[in-house]
Amino acid sequence: MDRDVVINRNRPDHVKSWDEFTFLPHAVEALSELSRFGLKTVILTNQAAINRGISSRETIDEIHSKMAGVLETAAARIDGVFY
Repeated sequence: MDRDVVINRNRPDHVKSWDEFTFLPHAVEALSELSRFGLKTVILTNQAAINRGISSRETIDEIHSKMAGVLETAAARIDGVFY
């Protein structure tokens, strides 16, 4: 699934930090439900902010790590995040 607009709110200026990342309503619960059914969950995301030089790969990786941590706490398994 895509990250922006499916899991988190998209921003016209891109999500450039964890402070700008906001889960959409029910996204965490929906991902937890997928995990309960044993489905693999892979997130694909186009991170134009890296190409445009307004965010680094390290920052995007940090956002994904923190996102996965929140999801793990809610019993939602993420099998991979690719951009």
